[in-house]
Amino acid sequence: EINLIHYFADVPNEKFAYINKPELYEEFKKIKAISYIWDETYTSTLPNCKYLPMAINYKSYRTEEDKKYQITFVGRPLLDKRQEVLAALIKKFGAKVNIFSYEKHFLQSVEEMKTKQLLNEYELEIYKKAYRGYLETEQELANVFYNSNININVTIQGETGLNHRVFAVLASKGFLLTDETQDIHRYFNNSKELEVYKNIDDLLDKVAFYLKNKEIAQKIGLWGFAKVAKSHNYTARVNKILSDIK
Repeated sequence: EINLIHYFADVPNEKFAYINKPELYEEFKKIKAISYIWDETYTSTLPNCKYLPMAINYKSYRTEEDKKYQITFVGRPLLDKRQEVLAALIKKFGAKVNIFSYEKHFLQSVEEMKTKQLLNEYELEIYKKAYRGYLETEQELANVFYNSNININVTIQGETGLNHRVFAVLASKGFLLTDETQDIHRYFNNSKELEVYKNIDDLLDKVAFYLKNKEIAQKIGLWGFAKVAKSHNYTARVNKILSDIK
């Protein structure tokens, strides 16, 4: 008997997944449930757990012509991996970089960039000017993704899976340049539906290329949207779950 079907889109054994109540993790494991999780490496952390990638309601990401951006990063600019990428982008592309996040996270990143000496004083001032505020709705996200020449994704959770940013950018018909994970090649055609970078040098080279070839980036964004709309919607995920429980 199954009392619950649970679609888990976070890290299951991390305290933030339980609103800072880590004891709920043990309680959840006692429930008679089938759990679906977005990163295959986490399937062993919960009983009766299956892998199922994230999905998106692409119809919520309606786009319209808006302010144009060249290089955009949306998310928490925290932890070494993301800060090293952002520092490298600031050093090479300067004022072309735009960052959207919670203000407190951005201010924290400024102090951390300084402490880690990732940017000098001059570069730090450019970094501060890159902040564009926080995007609250799918409409705001969609407009920024759609009107950005390049959307940068840096995955900090999971090992093989695709984070929500991948689907949100593509649902907005935006061009995505993301770090390489196993599932990228499992579900998307690289250089046709999105673009992948392997390291920071590769990232910088590809940013420079797509800034000079915006028409190619736009076409890739449209192909990415078509893939998400067809294969990565919630109807497709529900059909997979229903087929499992029949």
